Amino acid sequence: MSGFVDDLSTAQTEALEAMWRKVETTGLLDEDKFWLAIGHEDADVFLLRFLRARRFEVDKAFTMLTECIDWQVSFGTHHLTVAQVADNYFFETNLMFFSRGRCKNGRPIAVIRVKVHDKNRRDLESLKRFCILQMQAGRRMVRGTDTFATLVFDMTDFGLINMDFDFVKFLIAAFEKYYPETLGVLLLLNAPFVFWGCWRMISPWLDKNVADKVKFVTTAELTQYIDPENILEEHGGLDKHKYTFTPLADDEHADLPCGVAKDEDFDRIMSEMNDARKQLVDIRKQLHAKQLDAEKLAELRKEFAHRKAHLSKTVKYRHPGFHFAPGHVASE
Repeated sequence: MSGFVDDLSTAQTEALEAMWRKVETTGLLDEDKFWLAIGHEDADVFLLRFLRARRFEVDKAFTMLTECIDWQVSFGTHHLTVAQVADNYFFETNLMFFSRGRCKNGRPIAVIRVKVHDKNRRDLESLKRFCILQMQAGRRMVRGTDTFATLVFDMTDFGLINMDFDFVKFLIAAFEKYYPETLGVLLLLNAPFVFWGCWRMISPWLDKNVADKVKFVTTAELTQYIDPENILEEHGGLDKHKYTFTPLADDEHADLPCGVAKDEDFDRIMSEMNDARKQLVDIRKQLHAKQLDAEKLAELRKEFAHRKAHLSKTVKYRHPGFHFAPGHVASE
């Protein structure tokens, strides 16, 4: 079995239930930080990411989950704003953005133009915030139970001034510890000979799960992963779209958390989301008290997931600095 929510073995189903029991018995179920971490995802889908990352060893998966949530709180992930990035340089240079199309697996495509990065120009903490702002945006683009994205590192014209080992270490930690099971494939596009020395230093830092997803490709080989109409023209594809950075006005949602539009009734929606959350908490507690059987639990979970999905669709999603193509965001 794959370990995804609709394809679980008996042992995997039991591990998921054991994970839920740990969430309940430790009090995490009643904490806001747990629900902020889940965000728009289905709760089972969210927990299964950590279980798959730790091969369904429940204790290890739960430790990973709590460490991730604690990091999110300390980093301020869920209240991150453009103003906190503090440097439009990362937006203006088109360092990282999402292309309009999706890969052959229907996943969003993030593009990183390595050649525009100057390790001597950047402020590392601002760069980290910029990176997490983008990763949070990527979470809103995934569809259904597929939580993965395709990452294209454009290595064209790479030079040693672009090599930033400190940031690479942060990015690896982000995918391995804080966003497990979200990297579908990492395509290193047109990596020059000079990069191979850097790669020999980087590759030992990767765990096997991430390392197996790294592929070195040429422009011609991109079509193995992305259809030509969804490949940018500069990468040999048919998409003529050019990313442009649109600065925010001083009063235009720069002070709102990533993904929230200025004109929406955010407090009302969050109140309804909290009501839905309480519904699932009650369901879990009834199960723990043996007031529900597994069949009834499955029925109520589906009802909860449907309600949460409906609420998510009411949230108008905008990301500072660029615009999504119609239908690109899962909640639209």
